[in-house]
Amino acid sequence: MTGRCQSLSITNARDLPEAASTINAIYGQFGGPGMSMKVSTGEVAFTCQVNQSPKPGYYFAGTMLTSASGVGLWTVQYLHGYQATADQAEVAQAVLSRMVQSVQLNPQWLAMQQNLTGQTSQIVSHTGAEISRIISQSYWSQQRSLDDLSRRRSNATLGVEDVVDPLTGREIKVESGANYYWSDQRGMIVGTTTDTTPSIDFRQLVRLP
Repeated sequence: MTGRCQSLSITNARDLPEAASTINAIYGQFGGPGMSMKVSTGEVAFTCQVNQSPKPGYYFAGTMLTSASGVGLWTVQYLHGYQATADQAEVAQAVLSRMVQSVQLNPQWLAMQQNLTGQTSQIVSHTGAEISRIISQSYWSQQRSLDDLSRRRSNATLGVEDVVDPLTGREIKVESGANYYWSDQRGMIVGTTTDTTPSIDFRQLVRLP
């Protein structure tokens, strides 16, 4: 995606203390004597204008304060996010979630490490699974679930359902009651009880759940 993010609007932002507690517990299993590590986590969902079109985005962030022998070091340990077109946001989120969960470290490098760094592979694996879970339950996921529930309730009230034309990608509302729906080149919609096409000019439409 090209263009600059303009007119930024924060849709939702929150701390994630439960996620931080889980991740801190993971680090606590591998910490050495005299060393403490504390992670703080949060997430933000936003939209902005890119090339005059609204684009949703999401970021998960985690900072770590490492203390040893009275000296503290603060770092940004985790920063994962995406921005995509509205019709590709769900795909982008799934890719990000999968990417975070599938991170692996070079085994040759790990073989040379000791103590905490020697346990890094386990830490990465465990924290990656937790962060992936958080991303999959983010604001945009919840919003899509609410929107989908609202759509189904509205359709039930109006006696309609949603179908998609696989040729054009266009979503169409049709009167419910048929088992299969078809469209021809003119855009005429026909419903049938069997999967037999009304004629060779019609293509089958895909019903949305």
